[in-house]
Amino acid sequence: MTTWMRNLSVLGVAVFLAVASTGCDDDSPGGPPVSTTTTSSTTTTAPDTTTTSTSSTSTTSVTVTTVTSTTTTTIVGGFDCVVTFGVTNTETLGALQYDTDYSAASGGFDGAAGAVECTRLAGDFAAFNDIEASTTLSSAFISAAGFTGPVDVASCNFTTSNGALAAGDFTITITDQSKPDFTPANATVEITNVVCTGGGTTTTTTGPTSTTSTTTGTNTTTTTGGVGTLYNIAIDLADAVTCGALQFEVNYSAAGGQFTGVGAAVSCTSPLSASGAFVSFNDVDASTQLNFAAVAVLGFTGPTTVANCEFDAPAAPNAGDFTITVVDASAPDLSPIVPLPIVTVSAVTPK
Repeated sequence: MTTWMRNLSVLGVAVFLAVASTGCDDDSPGGPPVSTTTTSSTTTTAPDTTTTSTSSTSTTSVTVTTVTSTTTTTIVGGFDCVVTFGVTNTETLGALQYDTDYSAASGGFDGAAGAVECTRLAGDFAAFNDIEASTTLSSAFISAAGFTGPVDVASCNFTTSNGALAAGDFTITITDQSKPDFTPANATVEITNVVCTGGGTTTTTTGPTSTTSTTTGTNTTTTTGGVGTLYNIAIDLADAVTCGALQFEVNYSAAGGQFTGVGAAVSCTSPLSASGAFVSFNDVDASTQLNFAAVAVLGFTGPTTVANCEFDAPAAPNAGDFTITVVDASAPDLSPIVPLPIVTVSAVTPK
């Protein structure tokens, strides 16, 4: 099992379905005493067993408006370049992280740290971190469903005095990669294109612009009922550490039930999302394993709850019925956290 990536950045929210049953008692009105003789017989009827399958579909529409103010940029003796990165072989990835050494490129990527000017071209979420002191650009991607190469994954703006800038001026090292089920992957990442303009003295003015985009999507969650009672499983980062990336697996084969929803549509949420973290869940029913991955540019600090998931079981499971294996953890600066932090089920409560 390889570790996957660090410092990444937005995710999916599951639709929860709950089935509750209530009973009622009948009261008979009182009256004057009556003397009676009663002959009774008793009939016992076995309760029906019902399995319910419920499907819920919701459609969301999000409108985003971006306004860019007027800016003027003057480049003296420089070239404006766009450097494109891609997975160049046939491989399906759920997580990818690589470092780019640009010390031989006679320039630097525009922007610094997490504000570096890079655009994600593949995956669900991406994070970029330009460490200028070491002339290293770190890039990380995650995707619940996976993305398959050959495919371009990112493009970044680069300013250089080298008018003949080429792919060979950059050295790429893959630091983490895995398939959507977290098994090892074997991708190749290369620079697929370098395009440069400018040179001499160039002045570029960008006027006010207004861009409006509308995104619509449909999320469908299907829950098969009849197993038992619904419980909320709270999962915590138990150690006092600050993570920029965290990945763990939850084996629930001993819990006597299953998480509601399947795959990326599993009924899980994360409080980390409210603070800007990108979180991904993937429930693999066939192997009774729930996969969790989160990345946050600013990091998140334990002890803290990182996930709440809906679990369907005939009887309340114990926290110890869930075996959690931390696969990867790193600080916001991408340095590995050693030893790996502890993640536990902190509470099992009926819903």
